[in-house]
Amino acid sequence: MNPNEILKVSFSWAIQYTSINKTALMSSSIIQPQQNLLGMGFFLNIDGVVERVTGLSAAGGVVRDEIGKWILGCNLFLGKCSAFDAELWGILDGLLLLQKQ
Repeated sequence: MNPNEILKVSFSWAIQYTSINKTALMSSSIIQPQQNLLGMGFFLNIDGVVERVTGLSAAGGVVRDEIGKWILGCNLFLGKCSAFDAELWGILDGLLLLQKQ
């Protein structure tokens, strides 16, 4: 993929995402944690998605504490892969993110 295609696809995804969810936008890459994860219960929620026409995929996730308060989030552009692969990449990326915290 050349840089122009990457920008075009990224812009298309951004427009699509903002048109669906205008109230809470997830930042790109990793958002810094609000608190230390050591010694506390938390939940990792991830999701992978594949766009039907282009086959381009992404994964993202959020970590919340035991009462549902947001701690940190992440997202990852994966290029072309299956929905199953996008889900697996989301799980792996989320677990690696937690390991680094």
